[in-house]
Amino acid sequence: MEYIEKTVKNRVSFHEEIKIDFDVATEMVKAIGKKTVRNFIIDEHNVALYRDLIGYFLNKESKRYNLNKGIVISGSVGTGKTAIFNIFKIFTNVIKENTFKKATTKEIISNYVKNGFEGIEPYGYNCVGTDNINRNPMELLIDDFGYDIMNAKHFGNEVDVMGVLLEYRYDILINYNKRIHATTNFTKKELSNMFGERLESRFKEMFNYFELRGKDRRK
Repeated sequence: MEYIEKTVKNRVSFHEEIKIDFDVATEMVKAIGKKTVRNFIIDEHNVALYRDLIGYFLNKESKRYNLNKGIVISGSVGTGKTAIFNIFKIFTNVIKENTFKKATTKEIISNYVKNGFEGIEPYGYNCVGTDNINRNPMELLIDDFGYDIMNAKHFGNEVDVMGVLLEYRYDILINYNKRIHATTNFTKKELSNMFGERLESRFKEMFNYFELRGKDRRK
């Protein structure tokens, strides 16, 4: 993997982003996967998804996804959703020196319970207080989205934490062009049933939806 990184960085001068072709990117992704994921393999269940994600993170236009939206990968437990995003987290850091922040739903809700709305800020506008000048939102990956959708309390104030965060992230997407990604064990229909009509509409505007099938790869 180090050889591939050096090769890519030596091919072009680095400005905001390293420009590489699809084949080089594919070899990089495979190298990262083999180094970081136990029993890594690209097979008939995930090859199309890998192909789409490589194109997506290279900012290549496609009818299969919208570059202005984030990515949701849905699939059963153990199909490799988180592992795939971990690979592309490293990949984007190599080609852009800038990648997405990662957090679980449980972590986000726990931070709200402990710290109130300040606990959500690192996953939203990423600033202290309400000073708009200091807003510095990052792209975000929520792992296990839908794991714990119930309302949470902070000093008696009950809030739909993930609903509030999605509203934050919608504003961030529109005004800062910073996308949000997610992994989930729920289907598109199940996700739609979790939200009211307003948030369901927001969800569709914010995400490209991909389904990952196959057996449990952790066995």
